[in-house]
Amino acid sequence: MVCLDCIRQDIQTTLDEGMLHLLHCPFCHEILSYEDMKKYASPEAFTRYEYLVMKESPDVVMCLGRNCDKGQSHTDPNPMMLCKSCGFKTCTAHKLPWHSGQTCDEFDMDESQLERLEREEATAKLLAKEQSKICPNCQQGVTKEKGCDHMMCRCGNSWCFECMASWDNILRIGGTAHAVTCGYHPDRKQMSRSQVDARQTQIMELVHGGRTSDALVQNRFARNERVKAEVRPLAALAAERRQREAEEVLKQKRAGQPKRKAEAREAGTLSSWNEPPKMKPKLLPPWEEK
Repeated sequence: MVCLDCIRQDIQTTLDEGMLHLLHCPFCHEILSYEDMKKYASPEAFTRYEYLVMKESPDVVMCLGRNCDKGQSHTDPNPMMLCKSCGFKTCTAHKLPWHSGQTCDEFDMDESQLERLEREEATAKLLAKEQSKICPNCQQGVTKEKGCDHMMCRCGNSWCFECMASWDNILRIGGTAHAVTCGYHPDRKQMSRSQVDARQTQIMELVHGGRTSDALVQNRFARNERVKAEVRPLAALAAERRQREAEEVLKQKRAGQPKRKAEAREAGTLSSWNEPPKMKPKLLPPWEEK
């Protein structure tokens, strides 16, 4: 027999951490069913339980309306989702409030979308540098601050943080269950550049909310070409100006040379004027001297 308050406290703590897979019976360790949660959880805990279950459903899109924490299934090819609870419109393709008056492709041609993409790419590079990976089960981002590479995601999946291999397979098979590019594999191989780029792209898609659309990629390419076309003549003009300035300095130097030479003759220092410039000695450490 278990105290009801203890069960409720355990449920509340587990839900606060978002660990649905740890909601189990204290006796038989079976996962608590929906009816069990409705029976034993407090009203507040049950509300959070329903929210977490809904959020983990693959077809559910969360409403982006202010003060709305509802979500609903959206399988319609039309990316505009109208919240049944508050009426707010969400773009399921961009994971942003709906862009009224514009299709998704037209919205991707907006300059603000290019700025957003560049910010997200910078964020993805930073996350990749700071040891962030994506759980192979729930596809959510995970950042390791310290400790070993055995990761336990809040979805319940255990995996190697370095190579994403299943920890169950590692326990069953051994070191060869790790990816060949993992430091724990007995015959480790170097990770290729394409594999590094693919991992960063995966993090980028998580930050962006999905794959970068072709329209947005084309828009950025066109913008870069416009910038190049605008900058190229300016760069040529700047190079010509620097060349003219250098020639003018040389011309002035040559024009003043006879005068300085005459002054050196009068001062009796003409011999030093004709001497070649002294070369500075090149200092080398003893171990590099020949």
